[in-house]
Amino acid sequence: MMKNIAFYISGRRESMMRCHAIIDTLLRLEEELNIFVVSDEWAVSKLKKYNKEKERIHYYIEETDIRICLQEETGKPDWMATEKRVEEFIADWDELTEKTEEFLLENKIGLVISDICPWIFSAADNLRIKILLISDFTWDQVYKGRMSEAVWATYESCYEDAVKVIAYDLHQPELDRIAEDFEPVSLVSGPYDMEMIEQIRWGAGLPIVYLGPDIPVLKNLKDLPYYFILGGEQELAGVKMLPDEKEEAGAGNVFIPDLPILHMHNYIAASDYVIGRGDWDVAAFALLANKKAAYCKDEDARAEAKRIDILKERGQCIEILEEELADIPAVLKKLDALDYNYDMGYHNDDYEIAKMILSAYPKKRKRRMEE
Repeated sequence: MMKNIAFYISGRRESMMRCHAIIDTLLRLEEELNIFVVSDEWAVSKLKKYNKEKERIHYYIEETDIRICLQEETGKPDWMATEKRVEEFIADWDELTEKTEEFLLENKIGLVISDICPWIFSAADNLRIKILLISDFTWDQVYKGRMSEAVWATYESCYEDAVKVIAYDLHQPELDRIAEDFEPVSLVSGPYDMEMIEQIRWGAGLPIVYLGPDIPVLKNLKDLPYYFILGGEQELAGVKMLPDEKEEAGAGNVFIPDLPILHMHNYIAASDYVIGRGDWDVAAFALLANKKAAYCKDEDARAEAKRIDILKERGQCIEILEEELADIPAVLKKLDALDYNYDMGYHNDDYEIAKMILSAYPKKRKRRMEE
């Protein structure tokens, strides 16, 4: 009998990429398995590129999460605008829950995964379908102290319905207290394309620097003795580059990938240095590939700032100010001097996570008893 698992995935890049790695492993482990992926239009379009030849993945577009609104002039979080959008989002949850219950029943879903969609917990709980939370943080942790208690407490109450929590390394400590069944894991990554990695390294001819999403692209990169990989989709990352600047940046020692998200782990594996913002996926791929990394901390990005603190304490990154990006050779000199700690034992845990998910699938699916 076919098993049907639904993944409700936030439209965040990090959530999408790590869930992709797990989904890919699940399909290899279990032949009688259908995966129902629910996320926003942007994430679904990317995942379809990953999995265009996989027939047992079914995609559905739904607004699973709200991204943080940014101030137009500074690019900093606009918490007032974000709270307004979140309040409007919460107002739709009853309708979303009712619609989702019909979807779960119609597709005979036996297990639900959330990373980190909040409202799906109510629908699963109403139908007595087991739901797992897989993440490194939850939104209530980000919203506390920045939005009203009514907002963050609503999110917090959703996550408390998780039957099991699978927490990635570098996770926020609050995850430990959500469910009694708590399982810490390492990191995840898609499979490496060794031929692609070797081609990048062979063609560069210079030390390679990976510039992660949201890292400003400086005009003087072409004058530096390094080969740069721009790791973000520049328009989505908010980097302002005129067409002629892009053309110039894409020549010589600067590489603008056509599919930066699709192959982020390969680009990082091919690089000698990583510069980023402390995003989970950039940090995870750098750690798995044993790359020295410099991260710009933004205290407004609470999860990323905490992650940088953890990595600094472990001796696995340096923290820099954004102004220091004007002198990248000086940043790389600091990285060369970093006494990198190689003893933490990070590994790709996608296989173990997939086994946890399959073992959580109920032997006999429980349905809500009609009164």
